Amino acid sequence: MRMMIIMMFLIEMDSILMIVVVVVVKIVLVPKMMHPL
Repeated sequence: MRMMIIMMFLIEMDSILMIVVVVVVKIVLVPKMMHPL
């Protein structure tokens, strides 16, 4: 039972990390696309 809870937690953490990565990429890349050097 404990292993199942840990697995669920890890899966949720992984999805949260993916969302954070996507948001960071948008914040970092969009201004560069808008203002190319």
